[in-house]
Amino acid sequence: MKKMIAIFSLLCLITTISLAQRKNLQLSFNLNPIDSYVAGEFNLSNNSTLYTAIGFGYGSINSIYLNNYYDKSRHHTRNSDVAIPQIFFAPYINIQYRNYYLNDKDIKKGKYTGNNSGMYAGARFKTYTSPAIPTNDVRSIKQNYMLGLMIGSQRAFGAKRRFLFNINSGISTHANYNLTFFVFKPMLHSSIGYVIK
Repeated sequence: MKKMIAIFSLLCLITTISLAQRKNLQLSFNLNPIDSYVAGEFNLSNNSTLYTAIGFGYGSINSIYLNNYYDKSRHHTRNSDVAIPQIFFAPYINIQYRNYYLNDKDIKKGKYTGNNSGMYAGARFKTYTSPAIPTNDVRSIKQNYMLGLMIGSQRAFGAKRRFLFNINSGISTHANYNLTFFVFKPMLHSSIGYVIK
């Protein structure tokens, strides 16, 4: 499982780099109070993009039922090389497929649609390395990943339209590479970015 996810991540990065050389690429630096990342978004078609981000920030394996799971499973993880921290900070790669919709309606209403501004739906694959900064007294987990569906909005604002506001939400699966735990988790993310290119 670990090799498959590592190979998938590598293929996505190679695809991103090769397509970026041929497609219209938008580079941005983005942050929020618990996260910072550099993102590249390039057009696959008129309404869809591939969004790839490399960053450092907050990770969590909390979910609606994780506390019950953790209480029941604690004795199983004591002899394991994988524990379950609740919150950590670590480097990550975030790959998203975005399909922008309602662009025609936005244009008719006179809304700005440059810099990939608009509503979108898509899928996300996010993988963290081992936690660099765990925030509680437990052993670090190994690399883990999230895979899920999302809906969101990205808007450019400012005089030169170089600032981006991005917010998305959805649901994702969350597990570590050897599947010691596997949970569903709601996701909500927002950031402010600056378009570099």
